[in-house]
Amino acid sequence: MSFYHFAPGWRPTEVSTLDIYLVTDGFGVKRIPCKNISDLIIRDKSRDYPMVVRRREIQFDILTREKQNQLEQLIAHHTRQEREQRSEQSPTQQ
Repeated sequence: MSFYHFAPGWRPTEVSTLDIYLVTDGFGVKRIPCKNISDLIIRDKSRDYPMVVRRREIQFDILTREKQNQLEQLIAHHTRQEREQRSEQSPTQQ
């Protein structure tokens, strides 16, 4: 899984678990077992943009059925592809 995140003053570290929270609707998944694959700076902070934007890639470790279901819900409803498909639908199909 890969994702973008804001990181003011954040330094890359190895993680063994990850918490994902979506500000828009309060959805969250806590303590997802994973390991880092990559962690890249997409936009460094500057005078005009005070936040660092990073792109992190992770690989999931063994997941419980509950964590797997939560991640499937996250992917089904909150990914770029899902948003694009919803925006392509006409108002009568939504």
